[in-house]
Amino acid sequence: MFNNILMNKSKLIKIMHTILFITTGLYLLESILIRGLFTNPILFCINIIVGIITLVIAIIKKENKLALIDLAILLGTLAIFICLIML
Repeated sequence: MFNNILMNKSKLIKIMHTILFITTGLYLLESILIRGLFTNPILFCINIIVGIITLVIAIIKKENKLALIDLAILLGTLAIFICLIML
């Protein structure tokens, strides 16, 4: 699915979304497997910053599907971080 969305895009979009997917994967692994033991704010901040950058790039390039994916990643990351802090 992601290959179809990113197939004919510029290098900047491909690189930024690859970085976003990797940081999101690392954050999810840290929060699920370690159960948020450390609640890593550095990884959270990196993920949010990269997510905002990719969201802005997707909006500027008029990529609606990628913008929705970025927004979902941002909201999911924020929800996980809030849940881990509340517990």
